Amino acid sequence: MQEHIYRTRFNRIFNQSFFIWLFILLQLFINVYSAHTFLDRGDQWPLLFINLTLAAINIPAVILFVKYYRNSKGKEFVVTYNKLVLRDIKTGEVVELQSEEIIKVQLVQNARMSKLPWSFHEYFKFIDSSGKEIVVTSYIMDISEFWMDSLSRRVSSSKLEKEQKYYPLF
Repeated sequence: MQEHIYRTRFNRIFNQSFFIWLFILLQLFINVYSAHTFLDRGDQWPLLFINLTLAAINIPAVILFVKYYRNSKGKEFVVTYNKLVLRDIKTGEVVELQSEEIIKVQLVQNARMSKLPWSFHEYFKFIDSSGKEIVVTSYIMDISEFWMDSLSRRVSSSKLEKEQKYYPLF
């Protein structure tokens, strides 16, 4: 039986989380190079404002990255002609869904035109009639890759439901 296996790849994680780490480096750069300027003048309010603003962006970004990374690391998503399988290599846990029993494919994307550092993070979820779910993050594959896979034809694209969020956390 033919199967296609998708795994988490480092370059995919790096490309999608690049802006998260860029914002963190920006905050560090501002603190290192401008803290003494503000503090020498006795003016700590601009530095405090900059840090609070960037922390309001960076803390949720790091939380999102950690959740996606933990849910993707050590997992394999296997597509065969009549079933979808998500294997956890570390624990040996396997979730298997028959293609005919899938009732919904839920895609959760970042809101379009968002300038937030996690703008490339998304996930999709397969739900079958018994309530079992497989969650596939964008660190493993994109929904477009799934539809382009020749073995995924048994999952109907009419079952796809799209949802846009500014913070696509599962």
